[in-house]
Amino acid sequence: MNELSILVDGAYQHLPDRADLYANKQRYDAVKNAITTYNSRQELIDRGIVENAVRAFIEQPDVFRIEATPDVNPRV
Repeated sequence: MNELSILVDGAYQHLPDRADLYANKQRYDAVKNAITTYNSRQELIDRGIVENAVRAFIEQPDVFRIEATPDVNPRV
């Protein structure tokens, strides 16, 4: 689980977040929480929780794009 935690930390550093919406941070926190609370005695249950959290983190990141409408006024 330590290796997974390191990989998740590295991936999170490259995801953008906006000040008004912390979706990526919430998914990151969910993965870190699942890793931290993982109990090998309940491996099948906890592994599913970790897998679902990792899948959401990897497959559903919110990547925001800049949208603009260019306004060109050439000088004549």
